[in-house]
Amino acid sequence: MTKRQFTISHFVQNINIDLLEAYFNQANLPFPNNLKTTDKDKKPNAQDIETLINSLETKAQEKINNDFIDINELSYDGGILSIIDVGNVYNINLTEELSSLEDNTNQALYCFLNHKGVFENASKIAYFERLSSKTVRNDMVKKTAQEVSNEEVKNALETELKTYFKQKDGRGENCKIDVTIYKNRVFYRAYPQNYSQFLFDYDEEGKYRRSVVKPVFEVIFIYYPDDGRLELSVNFRNKRRRELIEIFSRIVLKDDRTIKDELQTYDFDRIVSPDFTMPTKLEDKVSWAYLKQLRLSYRYTTARKITLEVDDKNTDGAKAIHEMIKEYGLNTEQLFVTQATFKIKFEGAGNKGSVTAMITYPDKCNLSDIATHQLAKDYIKYWKLELSDNEGNN
Repeated sequence: MTKRQFTISHFVQNINIDLLEAYFNQANLPFPNNLKTTDKDKKPNAQDIETLINSLETKAQEKINNDFIDINELSYDGGILSIIDVGNVYNINLTEELSSLEDNTNQALYCFLNHKGVFENASKIAYFERLSSKTVRNDMVKKTAQEVSNEEVKNALETELKTYFKQKDGRGENCKIDVTIYKNRVFYRAYPQNYSQFLFDYDEEGKYRRSVVKPVFEVIFIYYPDDGRLELSVNFRNKRRRELIEIFSRIVLKDDRTIKDELQTYDFDRIVSPDFTMPTKLEDKVSWAYLKQLRLSYRYTTARKITLEVDDKNTDGAKAIHEMIKEYGLNTEQLFVTQATFKIKFEGAGNKGSVTAMITYPDKCNLSDIATHQLAKDYIKYWKLELSDNEGNN
């Protein structure tokens, strides 16, 4: 996942000077008096702060950079919501404490300094919640969060992934997995070792150099114990994704069933059925929900595709797309849906609360794990577009 842009000078320019000084004090680093203010808003002089950091020993510079990057990663609306949400899980109400601080960066820094445990967990959750384009499988074996997150299970999955990548690709000599339980989900973030690569950088004296590194790549499983649902986020093609899901099922869930290729997760035929509607629930305060775009292919050749799209004035469910199908005389017996895009507007001013949900044949979904996206997932299920694994068999 792409990280948020970061430079020291840009990061510190809007930091409250008292919070910045508190950070240096907590890290047992000097903070000269002449750096404390530049104006009545108590903002630091970014250039002087950067000069100070560059004058410190290498280890101190690395610590500051790593800490500031971590803080920067949560310095957006969704990151602060994750902090507040995780705080609530631990019965710590941070809403009032953070409301007195003027922007997201100061709020994230305050939490880093005063609620380190909450900050660390929120960093993990915010990362997972931003993941999209996941493979989704339903009807997995249901196990409790405790059964699937113990050390024995984690070690077994690490060993199996190492074996898999070593045999398949000649990489994966090492593999570490972090397991996080949060609300109704268990997250597995695996770091298999990748192929050796050259790294070009500068040493402490500013000399250009080339070195060899062995970076990692990520494989992320998200398991829903109550629903028997599994989501996989990895940059692989379908066959490799199926193999990884099979590994998870066998090692973590103790289920030896074969995961079939091209197993459909969604009922794409239902979308073009004349009786398909998109009802909403009053308690969710949905302003509108409609089918924005449909991509179709001919059943016996994928070389030709048809895309139907309506503008944002057509907010009456699937009606506008269905009328286009009739208007163009499209025979849905000869075509099948390969991608559908829905737009849903939950509570919130302007674009806030607006979600674009895209499902792609046979089992891809673009939705992440933020609150509104979780609601959108519920609606895909509510509209009866999710198939059980038995229904999805080809």
